[in-house]
Amino acid sequence: MSPRSQLRFIQRVEQTGKTDGSADRVVQVYRHSDGHPASVLRDLANLKDLLEVTRAERGPAYTAAAFVSLDKLSTIDLYLDGDLNRTIDAAQPA
Repeated sequence: MSPRSQLRFIQRVEQTGKTDGSADRVVQVYRHSDGHPASVLRDLANLKDLLEVTRAERGPAYTAAAFVSLDKLSTIDLYLDGDLNRTIDAAQPA
């Protein structure tokens, strides 16, 4: 069984008079498999690269969603057979 992990994406919000972090925006993602630190750090580096190239830093919820999407895209070859001419027809599933 591979290790699990939880990742928190946090946007620090500075408010005068509050030091408990209650104003911070936090989104947490649970990763059921492949939560080994080396794997997670690799995926976070890929996410950072993507966000820098696309200039798409919009807060923790967007970042967490991008992380999940990248994780899904990394396994896309499990769902595709490589046939570029293949079409999907709801009336006739593969």
